[in-house]
Amino acid sequence: MKIKVFILLWLLPFAAIAQSDTASIFKIFRDTTGGRKAVNVHQDPLIRLMVDRDITINQRHRGIADGYRIQIFSSFGNDSRERSKDIRINFLTEFSNFDPVRVYSSYEPPFIKVRVGDYRNRHEALEDYREIVEKYPDSYIVKTRINYPELKAEE
Repeated sequence: MKIKVFILLWLLPFAAIAQSDTASIFKIFRDTTGGRKAVNVHQDPLIRLMVDRDITINQRHRGIADGYRIQIFSSFGNDSRERSKDIRINFLTEFSNFDPVRVYSSYEPPFIKVRVGDYRNRHEALEDYREIVEKYPDSYIVKTRINYPELKAEE
C-alpha cells in the first residue's frame, strides 16, 4: 500500500508539468496580434506521392457503388456477341423511354451479358423489372457495381 502511495506522489508532479507543457504548446500557435502564423511541415516525398495516388484512384472510381441491375440476356458461344447486340437494340426499341447509356453489355468469361439500369436498391429495380419481365421472361435482378444514377427530383 505504501508503495502505491509513493508511486502516485512521485508521478503527480510529472502530470502537472505535462499539463502546463501542453498549454504552452498551444500558446505558440495562437497569435494575439491578429496576424497569421505559418507552420512548415516537413514530410517524406513518398507521402505526397501516396496521397496523390490515392486521390487519382478515388477520382477514377467516383460515382461507382454497389447496386442492382436487371439482367435480360446471358449466353456463350460463337454467335453470342451478335445476339447480345440484337437484344440490346430490341430492348431500346421496346423501351424507348429507357436511357441508352444505362444498357450495358459485358463479357464475363465465357458469358456475354446484357444488363440494364442503375438502381441504388432492390426496390427501385423492382419497379422496372415488372415491365421488363413481360417482354424478357428470363430476366432477373442482379447485385453488381453500378454507375451512380442522378437523383430524381420529387415534384
